[in-house]
Amino acid sequence: MKTINFFKLAYVLLLFTTTYISAFPVAKAEKPLAETLTMIYVSPKVSTTTHNTTFKIDINIRFTNPITSYQVYLWWDPTLVKVSKVVKGPFLSNSSMYSTLYVTKLNRTRGLLRVWESQYGGSPSTAVRGNGTFFSVTFTALGTGQCALHLNNTQLVYLTGELLHNVEDGFFNNKVHSAVWDDVAHLVVIESNSTVFAFNWSQGGYQVHFSVYGENDTVGYVNVTIPKSLLKIDPGIPNPPPYWQIFINQTIWMNITEGNWHENETHSFVYFTYPHSENFIEIKGNWVVPEFPQITLPLILIAITILILLTSKVHGKSRGTSTVSLRKTN
Repeated sequence: MKTINFFKLAYVLLLFTTTYISAFPVAKAEKPLAETLTMIYVSPKVSTTTHNTTFKIDINIRFTNPITSYQVYLWWDPTLVKVSKVVKGPFLSNSSMYSTLYVTKLNRTRGLLRVWESQYGGSPSTAVRGNGTFFSVTFTALGTGQCALHLNNTQLVYLTGELLHNVEDGFFNNKVHSAVWDDVAHLVVIESNSTVFAFNWSQGGYQVHFSVYGENDTVGYVNVTIPKSLLKIDPGIPNPPPYWQIFINQTIWMNITEGNWHENETHSFVYFTYPHSENFIEIKGNWVVPEFPQITLPLILIAITILILLTSKVHGKSRGTSTVSLRKTN
């Protein structure tokens, strides 16, 4: 009688079991698609002081399943910006169709706004879903710089259950500005003890310009870093004159002549002071990024030259054909 090898038998049974089990797919616990897309976010994502020292953001929701209440904490740098106004949005009340309890708590010292909103007697029939605005915040810039507009401790609630979601912060910046020409962004950096707003530039005016605001009877300053690919001083160009011209409120304030500003191979650094109030500042150079890129100009000249040569050749052939025709006629 043969002896059974229990080790071999156990191995065969184990192999059979694992093969049998692996033939059946295991269900994965995945979040519903709508919840993975649900987002509380700051809009616009990047804010600046476009027209004056204030700017507004919205705290929005998108792709949410039904909810009956929410909670949002918003943080910022209190030395750079302050809250001027908070306004409830229309989302949870479904444009005032349902009554809600709306509570805000503002801590200016810490730079923190806490907002809660909940439907009175929230039910499946009143729960709202989709996209909308929870609330809006108007800020006033206190200086020049950059800071996050940070969301945390956020909650979305349906009746008594919390919904999964993501958050997306915003960002405030009135220090680094983009001057775009021919789809190329040239970054101008302004360091100042004033509040900088309404930055822009003029290709035809050979200048960058912006407004500043500060407390009266104090002295303001700016230190502006300008890329030479955008605007610079070229000593070989006599007109406009080869020095920086500074205008305040459209009146010449000072000329910064050669040796009185710093520069390197790629940037110029223009520094000056002024009495504080609300001022419009223009910084004018004597070379500006050309209307046509430098690479484009030779190509245009080559194309024109080729066109002239081809035209001349065609005209020459036409005259030759006419001469042959006359000889045949004779």
